[in-house]
Amino acid sequence: MKKHKCWEAGIGESKIITETTFGHGESFHRTFVKCEICGKESKRFGGYNWFDDKDLRSAQEDWNTNNKNLMEY
Repeated sequence: MKKHKCWEAGIGESKIITETTFGHGESFHRTFVKCEICGKESKRFGGYNWFDDKDLRSAQEDWNTNNKNLMEY
């Protein structure tokens, strides 16, 4: 594994992934932050129907809270 640092979640600094699963007349959204190098992820946030930007902010907050030391791999 390459040596790197997991950075804070923010604009242009980390991947923020939103997955949408479509069903019969409804959809389910999940949003999370993921490091593309080591694969570490934040908790997943989301729910049924419309995407909510609060889920995006919650994923960023979870990532930043759990990676305050920005560990090196």
